[in-house]
Amino acid sequence: MMLLKVPTQIRTVFTCQLCGHQAPVDYHDPAPIDEREPVPGKDRHAREQAINDANAKLEKQAQKALRIVRCPACGRLDGKAVRKALLQASLPVVALAPGLFMGGVIGTALLAPALLKTAPRLPVMVGALLVLVLSPLVLLHRYRQLRKEATRSAHFLPPAPPA
Repeated sequence: MMLLKVPTQIRTVFTCQLCGHQAPVDYHDPAPIDEREPVPGKDRHAREQAINDANAKLEKQAQKALRIVRCPACGRLDGKAVRKALLQASLPVVALAPGLFMGGVIGTALLAPALLKTAPRLPVMVGALLVLVLSPLVLLHRYRQLRKEATRSAHFLPPAPPA
């Protein structure tokens, strides 16, 4: 067993899906591991395989993140990539929605038990209102977090001079 420092930076190419612009990019892992990773085996082949796997994983992560970065040439975002990022950002909402709803129902029932006789649907309405108001806020926060992380991790390089 040997310890290996995994790469946290990779040079790749950004390609805009809208205008076709290509630009070299240095992509930095937004959550690098500062510790050395254990690699099974002690031979050179195992070490090279581990480095290749880490580079492939980082390249895949870079390509995924670069889809939601504005093109430096046209300044636009790919709509399809934005929809995918919004879908990914909605996962916390799916996890929080049942808790928000039940918290609203139980909280309303405990805080205003006298209202239950005159308005028995009030706790359900409060729970639904909580979900309707807070879900878009959570979604927007997570989407902005994904975009900011992708933008910070990508550093566009000046184009190479023509030879």
